[in-house]
Amino acid sequence: VYRFSKAPRSQALTGTLLLSSLGSLLATTLQTLGVIGGFDLNIPEFMGDVLSFMKIFLFDIEMLNAICFTGVEFQGRFFWRAVAPIAVLASFYLTVHVSWVLSKTVSFIEAMCPA
Repeated sequence: VYRFSKAPRSQALTGTLLLSSLGSLLATTLQTLGVIGGFDLNIPEFMGDVLSFMKIFLFDIEMLNAICFTGVEFQGRFFWRAVAPIAVLASFYLTVHVSWVLSKTVSFIEAMCPA
């Protein structure tokens, strides 16, 4: 177990797991604050502004006024509300992999043309 925990690959995996868990907890916290901001509470104005800003993290497409795109039927609105988080994750995945390919390309070019 000690050798496995000290291996560079397992340390990178552990770090990635911890970072993704932290991101998940942060997203959950921001969404919870967005839900709280939806209630009619008597709170100071600056807190109300912060909580209303957190509604962005609810993936509520109604605030974007996208009815012309999604339609007014329940099925269309439900579908796009369910797809919004998947689209965010897909764009993150695409960004990570494009940046990885670009970093490998730059490394390859630098190896081919030493300064």
